[in-house]
Amino acid sequence: MKRDVLRLEHLAGLRLDLKLNALRRETEAAETLRSEMRHLADSALLARRDDQRLGERHALWIRQRMETLNMDLANRLVRIEEARESAMRAFGQKDALSLLAAKDK
Repeated sequence: MKRDVLRLEHLAGLRLDLKLNALRRETEAAETLRSEMRHLADSALLARRDDQRLGERHALWIRQRMETLNMDLANRLVRIEEARESAMRAFGQKDALSLLAAKDK
């Protein structure tokens, strides 16, 4: 029984690592989107300063791209929350198995 609990605890630890890695990847992807949005906004401001009349097509493209990035970011934030909740559940399982393994000693 003790060996089974230790194996389960080890597997729970591996699962937790996977969940935390997924959370880290989602967070990094969200930061990339935010960075792209800042860059796009900055380039639009610079273009306006250089040419007071920003081309209508360019302005439309920037607006559409920002809308797309906003939707992508919103979806990414939902995935971050799901990954966080999943990691918390995995941590709880690992913690419970650690306590059980400690009792068996």
